[in-house]
Amino acid sequence: MVDHAVNEYINNDDLAYDAWEEFPSRSRLTGEYYLGNQYYAMEPGNDHCFASSMACCQEKLWYPNQIGQDYLGLDVDVEFDTATGMMIVAMVSSSVI
Repeated sequence: MVDHAVNEYINNDDLAYDAWEEFPSRSRLTGEYYLGNQYYAMEPGNDHCFASSMACCQEKLWYPNQIGQDYLGLDVDVEFDTATGMMIVAMVSSSVI
């Protein structure tokens, strides 16, 4: 689900751009990411479980001796309803990392 949410976000023209100088820029992305912070919760008596994962999207190396490639953080929030057995992506938010 996280991979699908990341791809949908990056390929949405209202949320990501082709121009190098815009943020976030698809031109800067390598197409790779790793999962950073993760958070899981379930409240007693509640039929919903919650998980949040930070997808840390990498940028292309673009200057000599560049250290680090973190560029775009996508926080993907997923909810699981134990009563229905359904998982949904509740929200995707972005940040500079």
